[in-house]
Amino acid sequence: MVILVKHEWHQVDSQFVYELDLDKLGEIYPEMKKKELKALMKQIEDGEIEIDEILTEASNNDVEIEWDGQYDDWWTVRKGGYDITYELGDEDSWHRTPEPDPPYLHCSKCKFKGAKHEADWKWEDKDGNHLDDPKLICPYCESDTVLTEFGKQKEAEQAEWSRQYDEDNSEEDSDSERNSDLEKQLEELKAEFEKLIASEDEDEDEDDDEGESESEVGVYEGELNAHGYREGYGKCTWPDGGYYEGNWSGNLINGKGKYVWSSGIYYEGNWVDGVKEGRGKIVWNSGDFYEGNWSEDHHNGLGKYVAADGSIYEGHWLNGVKHGQGKFIWPDGGYYAGNWVEGKIQGLGKMVWAAGQIYEGQWEQGLQHGKGKLISPDGDLFEGTWAKGKKHGKGVTTDKNGKQTQETWVKGELSNS
Repeated sequence: MVILVKHEWHQVDSQFVYELDLDKLGEIYPEMKKKELKALMKQIEDGEIEIDEILTEASNNDVEIEWDGQYDDWWTVRKGGYDITYELGDEDSWHRTPEPDPPYLHCSKCKFKGAKHEADWKWEDKDGNHLDDPKLICPYCESDTVLTEFGKQKEAEQAEWSRQYDEDNSEEDSDSERNSDLEKQLEELKAEFEKLIASEDEDEDEDDDEGESESEVGVYEGELNAHGYREGYGKCTWPDGGYYEGNWSGNLINGKGKYVWSSGIYYEGNWVDGVKEGRGKIVWNSGDFYEGNWSEDHHNGLGKYVAADGSIYEGHWLNGVKHGQGKFIWPDGGYYAGNWVEGKIQGLGKMVWAAGQIYEGQWEQGLQHGKGKLISPDGDLFEGTWAKGKKHGKGVTTDKNGKQTQETWVKGELSNS
């Protein structure tokens, strides 16, 4: 027996596998005796005969080769149009579904054990005060959860990944295409501060500890230090109507305070040297708001985004995009809970549609990709593989009465083979 691998190239590499045994080889070459077939099989194993030659002979004798679809490689670097190539494979050519991960955490009181996305987030303490460090709690009894050894290992890996990511991106230009209009306004604010500092350096007059400082960029009322720099509590108002009120240090916004832009957008929370850092809340004119952790002027760490249409995301962020474990709830009640990578659903996760359909398994670039299971509203369960959002490969459907049906799917279509 030899394992044949077929590659269908067309932007992606669609891979298929077939086990060629002596019986099938005998159908392809009906005139050969068993001894001759064994010799021919050995030549195929040694690569002395082209696979195309075997398949051509099979076609000439109306022998069907039932290829078993494995997966689509969307990351292939091959260029060019449609083509088909063949090669010899081995046992590793078969797509094997990885064993499920062990429990990530468990409840400190009841018997719940499960993945991280199966737990709930606790954002407030018993008195209704917001927690700076939200907790993962049991979805059944709402008790605290405890990381398993596997969970501790994964948390350490995530921390190391984040550290490495920060190092790799430390020299990136902060004024990237992702910058929002709000961030651009903040850059303008920094430039105005620099002008103000230069203007005050030229002023030889010393003010009192409390007083008023005015320049072409706005009016400041509040505390100053001995050098005339803003230090302590104060309010600065700009000609366009925007203002900041809160704490200052070293002539920059530092500590807690509220900044209101002339457009009506406002941020209230912690600042470090004029940028949002720590915990804070920003509210847009649309009614959308984000509340959670910030770092270097971006959503970083745990946070909650609520949109005016009713959709909600609670979970981890990295540089302003969803990254890590999180839960997104749509206005119709459907939700996704699981892993995100750079703003897209990727990794392991669970999607529940408002109509009652449930998918739990692997995702890539926002689509089901890999091993998963799908429960339909009528109770039927399909367990199998997906590729780019479509069922692809072998699977088993179990109806609500327990009857099982073996199936083969090719790019979302049920195969008759």
